[in-house]
Order: sequence, then C-alpha cells, then structure tokens
Amino acid sequence: MDSIEYSHAIVHRANIDVNGYRSPFVKRRVQARMLSTHCTSFEQYLNLLHDDVDERELFEQSFSIPLSSFNRDPWLFANIEHHVLPEIVRQKQTLGQRTVRIWSAGCAAGQEAYSISMQLLKMSHFKEAGFRVFILATDIDTRALQRAKEGLFNPDEVKNLRFGDIQTFFTREGAMFRVSQQLREMICFAKHDLVREGNPGPPEALFNTYDLILCRNVMIYYEPPMQKTIVQRLNSALQHGGYLALGEYENLPDTAEGQYQHFAHGLPLYKKK
Repeated sequence: MDSIEYSHAIVHRANIDVNGYRSPFVKRRVQARMLSTHCTSFEQYLNLLHDDVDERELFEQSFSIPLSSFNRDPWLFANIEHHVLPEIVRQKQTLGQRTVRIWSAGCAAGQEAYSISMQLLKMSHFKEAGFRVFILATDIDTRALQRAKEGLFNPDEVKNLRFGDIQTFFTREGAMFRVSQQLREMICFAKHDLVREGNPGPPEALFNTYDLILCRNVMIYYEPPMQKTIVQRLNSALQHGGYLALGEYENLPDTAEGQYQHFAHGLPLYKKK
C-alpha cells in the first residue's frame, strides 16, 4: 500500500480526516502508532482506530509535532524583539490605541508565546505607556497545551534564554524552571485546529484581528493546497500593517505574495500591506 492509499483508507474506514497532510508524513504517523500498539498489519491498526476511542485521540494528536524552544531561530526573534514589537507599539501610540494582540498558532508547549511575552515586558516604553497585551496560543495537542499552561520546563529547554531572563521570569523548582505567574496570566492557551475549523480562531478569542501572528513549522507538514488555505485563514485574522512570522523553511504561497512585503531579508517575516 502506498502513502496515498494509507490516507484514503484512514479517512474512509476510521472516519479521521488526514487530507491535506503530506502523504509520507501520514504514513510515518501510522507506522509510529502501529509500533506503539503492537499492530502487525495496517488492516489490524485500522480496526483498532475504528473501535478504540482512546487510540483515535492518540492518533489525531500524533499529527501535532510539539517541537519548540525559547527564542527558537535567534535571528528571527531578535528582529521581532528589536524591530517588529517596537514598530507595533509606535503604530498603536500614533492611533491612540493601547492593546497589542498576538497569536501563536501551533504553540506546542508554549515556549514561543512565553518568549514574546518576555520581550514585551522588557520594553520600557511598553510598560510606561500602560499597554495591555492579549496573547492567544493554540494547538491541537491537549497534552502539549496542558504543559504550556503549567509553564514548567527542564534546564535543556531554557538553555537558549539569557541568564537575566531566567532570573527575572522563572522560579526554580527542584531541577525544573517554572514560568512566572505574570507571564502565564498574559497568555490564553486554547485548543484549535487551524486546518479543520472554518473560523480563524477558537471561541476563547475575543477578537480575530491580530498585530502579530506566528505560525512556524506548521505548513511544512501539508500539501500546497492546504498551505494556501492556512495562509488565507491567517491573513483574515491579521490586520493591515500586521506581521506574520513563518518557519525557517516555509514561504508564502504565490497567491499571497501580493498581500505582503518581506520585512527582514533572509527571514520568513512579512508585513501585511
């Protein structure tokens, strides 16, 4: 059975929609779950998916790749810290607005959202001007979201942070590091499937217009038509003049290039026209 047949069989027999994902990725997810459940044939695993609700949930969650880190891709986050966020604040001040809205789509355990919140709190003119910030962080993996809400990370996970940031924004709990209550209160973590749900944001979102959207290392797992759909949904949630950050190996589809300008040379960072 080839990769495409794997996908079709899952859709029709187990009623789980995996259309849009790259076929080799689907095959790897199936093989990994077969190994974990000791199934010796694809037919046996299909029957398990059909009959076992818990395995269905584990299979669907396996399509979320909870790989992230604090300040992942240092050049990109340096640009966001020193150029994007200050420009957003300047724009808000010019318009007489005091709320900054940010969405981290595919947030994994929350490192990306916490990185952005730390950057904001370190901006002196952000605090002095009395800005409010709403950071929405979404993922389809409920286990990753629970980790994100707890904000507990091991030493290897915080190694990319500055020592001063660890001292300021974390407390030591044994061998682990806990994100401060102040940071946790800045972020709303919520389950949301960017691909399957028609709305660009979950019910927890009070609005769907954001100043900065980060959707990094999500589109690489999808075929080009679904990548276009994802960008369309992100675009509908991003206000004019807002910023979009993608993953290192991701680019805007041709259909969206006219709506954005490249903000930083060599980086997947765009500004909506």
